[in-house]
Amino acid sequence: MAIISQCPPAEATVNKKGIVSLPADPRISETAIPHIRITAIGHPDISAELDIAVRYDAAFAAHFSGSAGSKGFDGLNSLEGSAGSDGSIDLTNPSAGGTGTDGSNGGDGGNGQPGQSGENVHVWVTLKAGVPPLLQVRAASSTHERLFLVSPNGGTLTVDANGGAGGAGGSGGRGGRGGSGGVGFPPGLSGHDGLNGWDGHSGVGGAASTITVSIDLHAQGFADRLHFSNRNGDGAPGPTPIVRFETVSPIW
Repeated sequence: MAIISQCPPAEATVNKKGIVSLPADPRISETAIPHIRITAIGHPDISAELDIAVRYDAAFAAHFSGSAGSKGFDGLNSLEGSAGSDGSIDLTNPSAGGTGTDGSNGGDGGNGQPGQSGENVHVWVTLKAGVPPLLQVRAASSTHERLFLVSPNGGTLTVDANGGAGGAGGSGGRGGRGGSGGVGFPPGLSGHDGLNGWDGHSGVGGAASTITVSIDLHAQGFADRLHFSNRNGDGAPGPTPIVRFETVSPIW
């Protein structure tokens, strides 16, 4: 077993499982080479240090989709009916058994909540000169933004602005069983079983939002590194993303 820790400067962080990660904002680490130290547990004198080169040929993602609706409440199960009173089976003095009471109906399930709409998002892309060149990308909605450096050689970026799925309807409650008829001559009739409650309806899916993309003319040859997804919560396609090739200033 070993302890992995970052060394100054602290662009990299290490969690309790030893996973090394960089900040989500690429501006913090783009010119740095993260440096970590590995130390044997119980033997602090045994250690190793290494630099980790940052790579940008990964599958990045920017999420602007709406949340799924919550599930409806399940209906309550009902109580069973009471058994009928016993009569007599003595043939010299018979009496009928009592009828059991009916079980009550189960409660209906609640309807699922509607899914949230996705956020309208604008994406700006430009080419950062260097060896190797990298795509600078900014994706922003009215509430938040994400910045990326993406290698045109193997890297991709997927931006989603899907509507959230509607919540599932709650299950209907189970109807109670009818009470059994009492013993007697003749025996009592059993009560009727209660009806199961109705399942709730699924919530309506959220609406897909718009995606507008501005790609600098120097980066237009790498437009296929970008992928977009904006479906309604029920899976139907949303508005076609609008892609423009135009001058985009350096993003940072």
